Amino acid sequence: MCFRAPDLLRAALLLLLHERGDYGYELRNRLAELSGISSDHGTVYRVLNHMEDEGLVTSGWERSGSGPARRRYRMTCAGDRRLDAWSEELGRLSRVLTAFETRYRRPAPEPEPPPVADPVVEAVVERVAAAALAGGRSRRRAPAAATVAFSADG
Repeated sequence: MCFRAPDLLRAALLLLLHERGDYGYELRNRLAELSGISSDHGTVYRVLNHMEDEGLVTSGWERSGSGPARRRYRMTCAGDRRLDAWSEELGRLSRVLTAFETRYRRPAPEPEPPPVADPVVEAVVERVAAAALAGGRSRRRAPAAATVAFSADG
């Protein structure tokens, strides 16, 4: 089973119903405590109704001692199985996110030190530069001077 971001609200509601059956209004309040995210009442009731259509939850009307009857939601066996599957998928997702965050926060590797310069090459470059400055030669002729200077040292 693949867990999708919209399933997070459904999984959270199933978790709350796994703990205990409750009324939609109370589930919305408990959801805000669980996730820190408040969902509007209409969204919570729509999701609960869809989950009831799927057989994940069931509901029934209960009379209240001080007010109108209210609908209490309970999780079904199918809802319990779906919660188990989502829990496993969320565990895998959590491991992936932890590995990503750890790798992202890891300090960057130290830069490689610059290559050690060859003293002969450095001497040639210095002589070419000096010759170009002293003689006013163009850069095109500098390599030829380097070859002559290098040959003379050899």
